[in-house]
Amino acid sequence: MKQTIPEHLLELRMRLIYFFLFFIVFFVVVYLFSDYLVSWLVDSVLDVVRVNIINLSMIEYFVAKIKISFILVFVPSLPILAYHIAEYVKPALTGRERRFFRHLWVYMPFSILLFLVSVVFFYFSFYKVILPFVYSMSLKASIYNYWSISKLIDTLLLFFLPVAIGFQLPVISTFLFKAGFISKEFLSRKRRFFYVLVFILASVFTPPDVVSQLIVAFPLIVLFEVSNLILKIMPERKG
Repeated sequence: MKQTIPEHLLELRMRLIYFFLFFIVFFVVVYLFSDYLVSWLVDSVLDVVRVNIINLSMIEYFVAKIKISFILVFVPSLPILAYHIAEYVKPALTGRERRFFRHLWVYMPFSILLFLVSVVFFYFSFYKVILPFVYSMSLKASIYNYWSISKLIDTLLLFFLPVAIGFQLPVISTFLFKAGFISKEFLSRKRRFFYVLVFILASVFTPPDVVSQLIVAFPLIVLFEVSNLILKIMPERKG
């Protein structure tokens, strides 16, 4: 049965309310444990480098807790948001599009697996290579290391987010191909553009040194080539 415009808007409103209620409740729960999360984060840094992590303002620690809680809630909330969006637009889809979106959740386990791999890569690259390298640079210049807790979290997120998104490239490219948005040759044609974009992002989101940039850029380039290979061996779309 067709819905009127007010009914469509009411449905959209209710779905947004459900999502934000889930988000707020989950956020409050995570925030209650944010002290432990910040302590773990600080301890993990201090295990690698000997720095002084400080507050630069009266509310900086509070802001740091908000940032950590938001990120830890936002990531697992994305599938919930995707579900409500898919259900909202379903009446406007064709039969082929509905069948495709019904199988969309098949990609979720692969997406989760790649996300976990990105976390492992982030840990070993950031904590074992980049942090000691940046720390030693300041020591050579006789600069004392006093790091702001809020800036530390910002740096971690700036490094981790492009890595986490980049590791989703095989899933994203496969999804776009199956949906008919890109062809088998699309990634091959965009190779030069992607390589340049990767190094630009690496220079923006990492400390200003070649080692950090290569650590981020190299796995993303490998994932790009893996995605390109997956598309080449996939069967042609039907219909």
